[in-house]
Amino acid sequence: MLLLLLVVLLVLILIGNYQLHGHEILTPSFIYTASFVLSTIWALLYAQKWNLNLHLNSGW
Repeated sequence: MLLLLLVVLLVLILIGNYQLHGHEILTPSFIYTASFVLSTIWALLYAQKWNLNLHLNSGW
């Protein structure tokens, strides 16, 4: 559940970066955030296979 929340928040940040920089996808902040979105989606897809359990104390 926490991993899904992370994906949603990262996508919102990615959209914000896209809007903030005039719809340009080659800005460093967009590319950096997009790599995190891609990695987090990958982790979400394989969470059961990898036995990945994020807890609230993982982020704090």
